[in-house]
Amino acid sequence: MAPLRPILLFGACAFVLATLLPSGKAQAAPAKPRVDANPPAVAADQVLVRFNPDVGPYFVKTVDIMLGLKGAQPAEGAYTWRFGIGERGTRDDYATLFATLPYVAQVWPAPGGGTSPRPSERSYVEGELLVKFKRSVSQAQIDAFNARQGVTVLDKISGIEVWRLKLPSGKTVEAMQKVYEASGLVEYAEPNHKVSVPLLPDMMMPAIPEPAPQAAGTGSVEVQLAPGASAALVSLVYGTPILSQTPEGCVRLAPTPKSSADTAARILRLCPSVLSATVTS
Repeated sequence: MAPLRPILLFGACAFVLATLLPSGKAQAAPAKPRVDANPPAVAADQVLVRFNPDVGPYFVKTVDIMLGLKGAQPAEGAYTWRFGIGERGTRDDYATLFATLPYVAQVWPAPGGGTSPRPSERSYVEGELLVKFKRSVSQAQIDAFNARQGVTVLDKISGIEVWRLKLPSGKTVEAMQKVYEASGLVEYAEPNHKVSVPLLPDMMMPAIPEPAPQAAGTGSVEVQLAPGASAALVSLVYGTPILSQTPEGCVRLAPTPKSSADTAARILRLCPSVLSATVTS
């Protein structure tokens, strides 16, 4: 894996719990936000997000940094911010992410509006692919399939059964990802993203509420966090409760009320603190 480069967040970037719950107690439901019939103009490398009225600017900045975006800026309209899209997905991926967050009222463009260009800067390691095979697949099948593709096994990420593969000369990451995704042996395949884990200063960590564990149900998402990442902060930003977690950074999260387990896994992979996210029964 590429080396991790932790980032310390200072001053205005720190999460302030009072921006959401000023009194420390449950608040009354906010007034229903206005929804525009005519969508505003949005640049091709941005998404426009209107938050619920009880969301403050410090929390918006924390969301921006935790998701690896490119600087949230206030936009015209109450509670509305512009976000530059991150390096781990398309604009539609990030529109889908924001649309599932429980504290978001509206997103432009709406999810499902077609493809959009990814940022030109490479955000993954050239010549490497991360692959998770299905649990029913034997080691012999894995070895045979990898041999047919001409890849070299670099290592295996313990705990989540993800293989890091070196691609043969002349093969692109995009092309080999499609080959592996098309196989019935493979659960998912993705580039080896360059990870930069956002962290809050230690003195701020006690202010982050960690949801109480709940009974895991059908369609939860198993997440492997990068070293040093905060499960509580990922849970808070995504608005999804922690069902269980291990000291090794393996966390089981419930989907949000606005997303399926498949969608939850897709949008969790956009977070720089997340190494992998898979749907579990």
